[in-house]
Amino acid sequence: MHQHRPLSRETVVREIWRWGGRWPILDIGVFAYIGRAMPFTTYSWKLKRRLPMLSDEEFGPIDAALRNRIERMQQYRRTHPHSSLTEAAEHCCDDALDFYEKLSGVRLARPDDLYWVQLSRYGRLCPNCGKPFRTPRAKLCVECGFELPEGERAGAAKAPRR
Repeated sequence: MHQHRPLSRETVVREIWRWGGRWPILDIGVFAYIGRAMPFTTYSWKLKRRLPMLSDEEFGPIDAALRNRIERMQQYRRTHPHSSLTEAAEHCCDDALDFYEKLSGVRLARPDDLYWVQLSRYGRLCPNCGKPFRTPRAKLCVECGFELPEGERAGAAKAPRR
């Protein structure tokens, strides 16, 4: 009997991009593997809670969906003629919210919240308290007051190696 190796995260993300962000592989169970392997959980300053964060590569399909929001809102309004602009804004990126939920197991309330799960938006973890610096350019941890040496910046956060 031939044994299959689990897909690497790079392979899965490449396949998602290959399908143009439509994510048909969501239905074949690949994300049972990804949900355990991909996200790194840390504190989000904007959302004020710990969330699974995505690398830039993992965030790519979500970013592509969010960039086309105006077109998607117009399309939603065409298919739902009696909907309000607010309703269209809430539902225009349901697939991006679904995708993040499949990756992480966490459902976010609004599409705008997805911008704050991109790990590179944050600085590295503070060596004193363990929370991320607010930005890669930060010099001071706002949680505990830890200050980096003169001239040093936090730099972009990176998920630990598994």
